[in-house]
Amino acid sequence: MKKLTGWECPGCGIQRAAHAMLHGRPGEAFAYNPFAFLALPYVAAIAITDNRRMRRLHSALTSPTACYVYVAAYLGWWVLRNVI
Repeated sequence: MKKLTGWECPGCGIQRAAHAMLHGRPGEAFAYNPFAFLALPYVAAIAITDNRRMRRLHSALTSPTACYVYVAAYLGWWVLRNVI
């Protein structure tokens, strides 16, 4: 992405951020990719709620409105991280 556009992708550093969070280093994780603090819990919540008892919550998390809000936040983060 960077070679093609000159911009960092919005997900750059998210894998390193996830690794740092799993090892109990939230400050390091935040330095790699602050958006991970929104993205990873959202994806984890979708995965965890995919069962019969939590079907309503899963439906809310995967509703078109929730998905549009997430995509808008993701695109906003992409622009923000490259402008600052």
